Amino acid sequence: PAASSSFVVDTTAAAPVITSPSSGTVTNDQTVPLTGTGEPGATVTVRDENGDPVATAVVDGTGSWSAETTALPEGVHTLTATQTDEAGNTSPASAPVQVTVDLTAEPPVVDDLPDGGLTNDSTPEITGAGEPGATVTVEVDGTPAGTTTVDEDGTWTFTPTEPLTEGPHEVTATQTDEAGNTSGPSEPVEVVVDTTAPAAPVITSPGDG
Repeated sequence: PAASSSFVVDTTAAAPVITSPSSGTVTNDQTVPLTGTGEPGATVTVRDENGDPVATAVVDGTGSWSAETTALPEGVHTLTATQTDEAGNTSPASAPVQVTVDLTAEPPVVDDLPDGGLTNDSTPEITGAGEPGATVTVEVDGTPAGTTTVDEDGTWTFTPTEPLTEGPHEVTATQTDEAGNTSGPSEPVEVVVDTTAPAAPVITSPGDG
């Protein structure tokens, strides 16, 4: 009798998985690191929202793959992956992952203080606006005085822990957004601390007695 032989017919390939970054990630790295899982030996191709390939990788023997994208422009990108197995079958696309490449941070705003900045409070409350989630660094006369976080509504509040000395001061701020970008300084705002009471008045007339 003729010798028997066996072979495997493979006509399908399951979609790979992008495990990182997670969808909604914001980064200032234009070459986004990617990891995922797939069929060992398959070639994974990652495409952007326009269908253009931005990364490729071969799945290793443990079913894992990793790659870096080509340089993505600033903005929101939707990444999907397909894999072509060793039999030549190409899978459907994976679940999409949305990544935002953010390369810039605008300076925050420091609000003007009432009364032209004149205050008798040596630790005055300083307020302003910025990018939600960003870390604001407040500087007084060019020296960092502390940090605060921008609220979801885009506002922030800071109170110095060290009292300001008597006299005029220049307040500026920078912000570092969630992608890691640090802005330039804000427009300066003047604060004048006056905690000294005026001298007692003098009654010049009538004379004593």
